[in-house]
Amino acid sequence: MLVLTGAALLPFTACSNGLAPDSPTARALQAVNDPTAIAQLAQDAPAPQAAILEDGQVSGGEYEQALTAERDCVSAAGYEPSSLAWGDGELGFTVTASYEDEADPQAADAAFRAATDQCRDENSTLVATIWANQD
Repeated sequence: MLVLTGAALLPFTACSNGLAPDSPTARALQAVNDPTAIAQLAQDAPAPQAAILEDGQVSGGEYEQALTAERDCVSAAGYEPSSLAWGDGELGFTVTASYEDEADPQAADAAFRAATDQCRDENSTLVATIWANQD
């Protein structure tokens, strides 16, 4: 059984985060407290996040909206995420997957991780990064 925590983004520091400088998360970190830069992120962001970022700010309600969309995506992919819950100042959920009956547990795990990563990238990565790191 594998338990994956969704949307648990810890605040990053802009200097030593180990991210590629052109990665979406690195670009979000560079834009955190600059409304114009946040709005520019919206131009290349996936549609669900673009709508949130286009005004140059991320509110608590928009952060929750992004996490809800991520959770709904994980559910639509066939997994059973928990309800959203706050913990350590962040909103998140857990997803439990069991591979007991799978012929190829490694392939099932790879599919699970790919689906949850895709849901996070499409729905919440940029929004959650901005929200968690803004002043």
